Amino acid sequence: MSHQLPQLDKFPNLIHSFSTREDDNMSFRCDDTLAASRNRQRFLTSIGVKPASVVTATLLHGDGIAHVTRANANHGVLTDDYHLNAGALISLSA
Repeated sequence: MSHQLPQLDKFPNLIHSFSTREDDNMSFRCDDTLAASRNRQRFLTSIGVKPASVVTATLLHGDGIAHVTRANANHGVLTDDYHLNAGALISLSA
């Protein structure tokens, strides 16, 4: 089930959604990484997002911000191969 913030609806090019426990496990830190991958695929499909276009990071609590580009996409999405470690991600478009 997809959850969204009404405050972000004013940005028509922004696709955003939050998973909940109803979406089941999506963490590669648990034993069943195959289930996590399937659940992530199902969730992304439900909101119309292709996994290859997603940028993820290992969440670090702190002030670290990673500037991301298309080259960062598709790592850590359906497999545990994160390339970024940060507390926030930012993408600048021209």
